[in-house]
Amino acid sequence: MKKILSLLFIFAMATGMLISCKKEEPPTYTVTFDVQGHGIAPDAISGISSGSTIKEPTTPEEDGFLFCGWFKESDCSNSWDFANDVVTTDITLYAKWDIYIPEGFVDMGVTNASGKPLFWAECNLGATKPEEYGHYFAWAGTTGYKYESSKWVDAKTSWEPSDVFSIDNAPYHSGSEYTKYNNSDLKTTLEATDDAASKENPKWRTPTIEDFNALKDNCYMEWTDNYNNTSVKGLIVYKAKADEDKGLLGTKYGYSTSDAHIFFPAAGLGASTRLYYDGSLGNYWSSTLYPTSHYNACYLNFAPLDVSLTLGGSRYDGFPIRPVYDGK
Repeated sequence: MKKILSLLFIFAMATGMLISCKKEEPPTYTVTFDVQGHGIAPDAISGISSGSTIKEPTTPEEDGFLFCGWFKESDCSNSWDFANDVVTTDITLYAKWDIYIPEGFVDMGVTNASGKPLFWAECNLGATKPEEYGHYFAWAGTTGYKYESSKWVDAKTSWEPSDVFSIDNAPYHSGSEYTKYNNSDLKTTLEATDDAASKENPKWRTPTIEDFNALKDNCYMEWTDNYNNTSVKGLIVYKAKADEDKGLLGTKYGYSTSDAHIFFPAAGLGASTRLYYDGSLGNYWSSTLYPTSHYNACYLNFAPLDVSLTLGGSRYDGFPIRPVYDGK
């Protein structure tokens, strides 16, 4: 009996020594990524030793948004430095996003009919600088024309049509009637296939009359005879700095072209074979058919002392177009 007890004692001692000598594994941690409702989250990184840095994951993407980095808190107050920050516990990193504003567009602080941000192009369609008139279009037409040497020229082919901005050459006009956007089909807004801005870039469109109203009612406006020393006349529309400035047309101290703005050149209008009123008024197509006559469409009209949005222009007239981009 004593021998058995001795053997058990020796076995217990040996087992205890083995257990006490076994090396304890250091803890490892996991980093997960929260994209906060946008894009696809990268896979979590696990098995991270305490005090280690981690490799930056693939950048998530979502159309209409700009990824701005990974942060330690969901409110994105402190960014994670992948080169220097180390992991000491299980953590979640949070993605920060900003609304994407495409190059060449300006946030004027206005929204579209869906309540989403609406960004306005810096230049007219066909122009490369804000002061350039760009191309002229009939309503529902996607061929742009420029006025050169006292005649209209196809902006892409250099073809010189005769009497381009006339009812005989109006898009969808046949005989004495319009075959589309009329009292029969009840279409009141340009479809993308008939929108020159959308044809140029599928993410662009011609503003609706409601978009122009939102711009007019929520921004501050000034007429200028010399935009940025270019000698070009037109309307400067500023992102309003105060509520009391919204909807005003005048000359108010405190605004300059270093502030967020867009400029509408007083590009006049094309009628028949000529360009009229350039330098004295501006007409810009909307994508909205005039409510009381399908022979006309709504447009932005301005002169030195007035900005109007209630007018209906003949669909065959030639006006510039200012594209817009719908944010997310």
